[in-house]
Amino acid sequence: ESFFNHNRLKGGLYDGEPRMKLPDGSPLYQYSQGGMAEYSVVPAFGTYKMPKEVEAMGTDTAIVGCALFTAYGAVKNAGFVEPGMTVAVFGAGGVGMNVMQVCRAFGASNIIAVDLDGEKLAFAKDSMGATAVVNGRESEDVVAEVMSKTPGGRGVDVAFEVVGNPITFDQAVRSTCDGGKAVMVGLAKLGTLGKVDITRMVRRKIKVQGSFGAKARIDTPVLLNMLKRRVVTLESISR
Repeated sequence: ESFFNHNRLKGGLYDGEPRMKLPDGSPLYQYSQGGMAEYSVVPAFGTYKMPKEVEAMGTDTAIVGCALFTAYGAVKNAGFVEPGMTVAVFGAGGVGMNVMQVCRAFGASNIIAVDLDGEKLAFAKDSMGATAVVNGRESEDVVAEVMSKTPGGRGVDVAFEVVGNPITFDQAVRSTCDGGKAVMVGLAKLGTLGKVDITRMVRRKIKVQGSFGAKARIDTPVLLNMLKRRVVTLESISR
């Protein structure tokens, strides 16, 4: 929060001052996102040296700082996915695909991908670790179909919503098993509301948790090492 306050609200770094100036010497205030620039000024502890094996992967490694980073945080720090778990991922976009492959890396036994695009679902199953898919455009009841693909039809241990849509928000919560968790990753327009069945959530002890990014200083080195060892890939960017 302190960085957001200094940077996004005031255009400086942690000491409140910018590092660049205009030709006349006046300060040039900056925003934290420098992905479209050739150069960017960032705090020293916000930079990480890529292993040569990862650097050789080229510009696709940019997703380490966004889609893959967000997915890793959702799986590790919010979903707490463990070996043998059953999970569902609502949304097979850039972040959703990476949620799937990180769940695979963490040992999830069943990974159910849910989307409206048949091609994305096929790719999710062929390359990203999905063990089953549900096409929401073709399904008469998405929640029932997701449940049917879980052991004993009990529901998933963790459902990841990676769309930011009230419909998939509701579906994710209703797809969880007793004591399960729904992790909300997708962003929506400010003011968008998601509904839940209060009685079901209370009686079945279902948890709903938001997840935004990951812990940069802790998780980035781990992610780079996972890429180096090919535990995760950059294939999602091809979609």
